[in-house]
This record gives sequence, C-alpha cells and structure tokens, in this order.
Amino acid sequence: MMSKEFLKRVGIFGVAIGLTASPFALAHAWTMQKHLVKK
Repeated sequence: MMSKEFLKRVGIFGVAIGLTASPFALAHAWTMQKHLVKK
C-alpha cells in the first residue's frame, strides 16, 4: 500500500500540472475557434 505522504505529493503534483496546462488548453481552443470563424 502506498503511503499517505506519497499520495499527497502525487495529488499536489497533479493539481499543479493541471493548473499550469489549463490556460494553454483554453488559449489554444479560443485561437482555433477564432481562426475557424474568420474563414
């Protein structure tokens, strides 16, 4: 069984990656939508 400390660190790491990647994903989707509407 994995220790609570390890699972806590993995959870924090996952949240940090998610928060870092989220703005880039939203910006990409917004750019693609803007590009498609422009045509």
